[in-house]
Amino acid sequence: MSATRQFLFIAIVFLLFPSSLRQFIAAAANDKINDNVKIFGGVAADISSVPFLLSLRYRATHFCAANAITPFWSVTAAHCLHTYPPPSSISVRVGSTNRISGGTILPIERYHIHPKYDRILIRYDVAVLRTTTAMPIPRFAILPSVNASYLTGTKVTVMGWGNTENGTLALNLLQVQIPIVSGFRCKLAWWQYYTETSLCAGRVNKDSCTGDSGGGLWLNKTILVGVVSFGSEKCGSRKPGVYTKISHPDVLNFVKNTTGIN
Repeated sequence: MSATRQFLFIAIVFLLFPSSLRQFIAAAANDKINDNVKIFGGVAADISSVPFLLSLRYRATHFCAANAITPFWSVTAAHCLHTYPPPSSISVRVGSTNRISGGTILPIERYHIHPKYDRILIRYDVAVLRTTTAMPIPRFAILPSVNASYLTGTKVTVMGWGNTENGTLALNLLQVQIPIVSGFRCKLAWWQYYTETSLCAGRVNKDSCTGDSGGGLWLNKTILVGVVSFGSEKCGSRKPGVYTKISHPDVLNFVKNTTGIN
């Protein structure tokens, strides 16, 4: 954003909004995007509670997460794959709380990025991957119904192996429970990037924030409400994290039509 546009935006905010909201929006206008998201303020978790959460690996190194929705197919963020790495270089670790050991390693046969994905504007940030063999998982993430909406304040859960407060990748799975944020506040925070496929969640010091893009935002640790897309460079700040809304028709239809789910 140019200096002139930033000045005008903040000036309008100070004229139209109450002081507390002005502080939030002014901070938002000066913040930067981080699309390598981590768990911030999390606590220890076990993979048995979300067996469909996968560690996505590039040449045997964890770099993102994914969510299994069938024995062969999983959902992740498009920006994890925007450099179009060869499928033979990607694999998933299935069924392990630990990021570097345990579970089962399965190669990826192919993947598909949403045709409307925009790397610059971070729109339609969703992709699907197919493993070469079936994943040995007892249950899978459930897709929401089309246009499903969620009340502001609804508690949802995000998990991952990304960076923690000390700046290093978590060896074992972490989780944090956070509230859904209103579309109004989401748009104020991310007005340059907010679209109808955006869903925001988080609160101060409880957030998804580097290393777990593509992971899921789940309702009752069952329904895949969103996929971790991007957030603030200041993890745990006033700005909520942004997730790709799975219930949006263009997103849900892409997932279903590509994977063959009825």
